[in-house]
Amino acid sequence: MIDEDFSLETYVQQGEMGVARNLDKLAIKLWVTPVLARILDETPLCEGLVIEPKDDDFLIYASVDDTDELRHWLLSVCNHVTVLELLTLREEIKETLRDSLSWYED
Repeated sequence: MIDEDFSLETYVQQGEMGVARNLDKLAIKLWVTPVLARILDETPLCEGLVIEPKDDDFLIYASVDDTDELRHWLLSVCNHVTVLELLTLREEIKETLRDSLSWYED
């Protein structure tokens, strides 16, 4: 049976393609480079994303789903972003980066 009212766009926007760790949204604050700020301006992480200039760079304020995909994205752009808040997310990303770097140590 096919649901005639099904919308893939709505399904994805509701987070159905991601694996949520928690049902609550995460209020995150990021420091980002101008390159990433431009990308986020064109393709925001969420509705209501705020981009604020900070010296030569930018601060991002967003309320996002708590997913593995968020963490993978943060790690994939780690040379353009620093997690400032939530502190637990910051520590998790920092620990993952430390573990990754250890594989390159002589």
